[in-house]
Amino acid sequence: MTNKLVTQFAINYSGPIGGVNSSPESVPANELERILTLNDLANDLISNQDLEIRLQRAIDKARMLTQADIAFLCLTGKTDKDYTVRIVSGDIALCEKVLKAPIKARQDALPEAEAEGVCALHNPAGQKQEASAFSEALKQLDIRFSISKPLQVEGRHLGFLFAGNQKPVGFTQMEQSLLSLVGNMLAAEIDWKRTEEKHRRLEAVLEQATETIMITDRDGVIQYVNPEFEKTSGYLRREVIGLRPGFLHSGHHDADFYKTIWDTLRAGKVWRGHLLNKRKDGELYELDATFSSIKNDQGEITAYISVRKDITQETSLRKQLYQAQKMEAIGTLAGGIAHDFNNLLMGIQGNVSLLRLETAPIDAVQKRCETIENYIKKGADLTRQLLGVARGGKYQQVPTDLTKLVNASLDMFGRTKKEIQIHPAPATQPCIAEVDPGQMDQVLLNLFVNAWQAMPDGGHLYTKTEIVSVGGLHPDIVGLKEGYHVKISVTDTGIGMTRAVMDRIFDPFFTTKEKSRGTGLGLASAYGIIKNHGGIIRVQSEPDKGTTFEILLPASVKTSPEISKAENNLAQGKETILLVDDESMVMDICSEMLKRLGYHVITAPKGDAAVSIFETGRDEIDLVILDLVMPGMSGREVYDRLSALKPDVKVLLASGYSLNDQAGELISCGAIGFIQKPYSVADLSQAIRQALSKA
Repeated sequence: MTNKLVTQFAINYSGPIGGVNSSPESVPANELERILTLNDLANDLISNQDLEIRLQRAIDKARMLTQADIAFLCLTGKTDKDYTVRIVSGDIALCEKVLKAPIKARQDALPEAEAEGVCALHNPAGQKQEASAFSEALKQLDIRFSISKPLQVEGRHLGFLFAGNQKPVGFTQMEQSLLSLVGNMLAAEIDWKRTEEKHRRLEAVLEQATETIMITDRDGVIQYVNPEFEKTSGYLRREVIGLRPGFLHSGHHDADFYKTIWDTLRAGKVWRGHLLNKRKDGELYELDATFSSIKNDQGEITAYISVRKDITQETSLRKQLYQAQKMEAIGTLAGGIAHDFNNLLMGIQGNVSLLRLETAPIDAVQKRCETIENYIKKGADLTRQLLGVARGGKYQQVPTDLTKLVNASLDMFGRTKKEIQIHPAPATQPCIAEVDPGQMDQVLLNLFVNAWQAMPDGGHLYTKTEIVSVGGLHPDIVGLKEGYHVKISVTDTGIGMTRAVMDRIFDPFFTTKEKSRGTGLGLASAYGIIKNHGGIIRVQSEPDKGTTFEILLPASVKTSPEISKAENNLAQGKETILLVDDESMVMDICSEMLKRLGYHVITAPKGDAAVSIFETGRDEIDLVILDLVMPGMSGREVYDRLSALKPDVKVLLASGYSLNDQAGELISCGAIGFIQKPYSVADLSQAIRQALSKA
């Protein structure tokens, strides 16, 4: 650009040189010096030196070409009312005096911007019209003649080039042309530099963007992808340039989906939506995408650009959070139902237990009672599942080697499912976690049964337990504390699940099985049990590719003791028991059961009544059976009041809920034990004897 301007000047120049074909001998010395200076200036501008240095050298040569006393270059930019001015090079101190303000200036403090390419001459001494602030500044500095050249490129005003004389010599037409040429050269160089910087910034933005960016031509052939695309998709840039984006298709969107995108783009509109793509390794990932067209100055579409953000992790976290919130709400409802249902079962169970005590073993009534108890057991199993959904708590929490527990459950399961080939992986170290073995066995059995039902023609079932380390902000897990965890994996080679089914498998009463094969509470209960143990359960599956369930539970450094089973013998006693329960039905039947066991019973229907009774008879009361959920004074408040009256008071907690956080906290504070409703006479007798035997 610069050399073209110099050549054009030489062609058009018809001054003393005598034309472009004039020989050097015919050129006056001063004019030859100007041409050489102009050539040096052109070479300076295309050199590799810093732009600031090149501009300063250009201003020095512009002053020489015009034989001016002073010269400087300013870049300007317009704000709402004023102009911002940046003095780039030249006599900066003098420039500041001329403009009065180096940072901001009023419009009349700048030289007039004449038509493009035309220099503005200033003669303050001979000026007759009203003087501008700029002209007044020149007069005060005794600059008698000056010239300013607007720097413009394609109608864009960049600034101005100024030259001035303190001597009484004006600027000739030649000098004006030279200054105009220099101004055009400087404007072109500054504009090119700015364009180059814009391109460099744009390139940096594209290369450093955290979203994947793809640019294609009008036919959809990939011209550019950024590093984030390589990171997200697994494809290298050299592998995809020249291809169409179809290799990213996951198969989850039909042809009409992609047709809609292209129709939108060809119409010059922007398409925004959700995509499911496939990585190079075959793994699917989710994207929020924006597709738009790139147009030239004539409004014609020349290319297309897509910006996509990988939201696979956010989607997973959002689903986990939604599931947790949904289960929390459902759990509250399920817990209330289970509590009330257990109280009803307690009334039935208590009466049946007493009836069996009153009839001979060979009596036909015994058979009826046994049948009723079997139904009660099924009802209790149902409420146990509901309490699992409700995260109702752990019955007994002990350090347990989960590898042994998994293998024991597998052994029992495998005896009846011979068509399934079972492959337990050996553990390299003890995998201890503090769990309720009974509830964990319930979870495992649910997973094994689901795997069996997913393999109707037989298959393979794999299990593995291991210790893993999980960070507090694990990228794909919600609600898991930092530290070491025991991970249980259960994998089958069955029919697998669709994404829609996976999104609902932990919902209560959701099932894909026939009505006779399940209630749909199994996995919902498993979810609640694992969540209540401070862990998580998650699933990975694809149709015809099997299913893997993963359970993560906080690891424990404690040793795993052998768990002894309670005996079912009917143990009697003569101690005094304070029975506290707000349900009259439960109160009546439990009171009668205790009396049949030989105990002296005192009843209290409310918490405040229990405190009052205990305050006067604490020395005679050997044990308190305390219901946790009561209106008015809660079970926790009653326990605190009783402990204040007698620190070594023995309290057996009872509830239609399972051993929840409140009960567990009371046991850690000194409560003797816990019994869940409904319970039989035998269960009650054993729980009382264990409680009374504890120091």
